Amino acid sequence: MTPSASVRPSPVPAALAATDARRLSQAVARGDEEAFNQLYDAYSDRVLRRKRHARHLTLTLAVAAFAGLAALAINRMTALRSPASIAGPRLAATQPARAMSHVQEISDDELLALFPGTPVGLAKVNGKQRLIFPRPGDEARFIERL
Repeated sequence: MTPSASVRPSPVPAALAATDARRLSQAVARGDEEAFNQLYDAYSDRVLRRKRHARHLTLTLAVAAFAGLAALAINRMTALRSPASIAGPRLAATQPARAMSHVQEISDDELLALFPGTPVGLAKVNGKQRLIFPRPGDEARFIERL
């Protein structure tokens, strides 16, 4: 196996790796073993540090992803158990809104007595009885309360 075939790409940036490789090759060419050892140790420390940071980052992202998925699963499980989801969205949308539980019919005189000091009248319009407020603004004021 040739030495060039066993070379793996470095995890450090290309410009920094080229500079370090050049320094290492110059130290070998000079026969300066001490400089070579210092450069190699610094280079290997940097590579190991980057690998350690990559492992920590991977672990942190995995834990965060697991926590997010767990929260999503718990949210979905509790949503499935809620009474609104048991009835189903289609049934809830098609059922009419509940009316008041107690409705009492009143006579025309009792209805008119609900507006003391305000001129109001009952008139038949298109076959339906309507309250008529002759003063402007009275209708908006009283209809809001109803």
